[in-house]
Amino acid sequence: MLVAHYYTCDWRDCRDGFGIIPIKFIPHYESTYGADTPRGPVDWHAAYQQLELYGDTSLPIHALHEGEFLVFEK
Repeated sequence: MLVAHYYTCDWRDCRDGFGIIPIKFIPHYESTYGADTPRGPVDWHAAYQQLELYGDTSLPIHALHEGEFLVFEK
């Protein structure tokens, strides 16, 4: 929610965050997220492409795998 735009794995859609950190974000990237649901696992390639075209297209996308994190310093 702190980022400008993000991909939500639950809704499988792009949304706007609060914009405090000027990036786009995909959590759980390339994981098995959703594999145990009727919809099946997330199509990570499609998610990345969808977020690329969403909102401010000049912002970088950070797609983090399970357990990865980034530190942003002011």
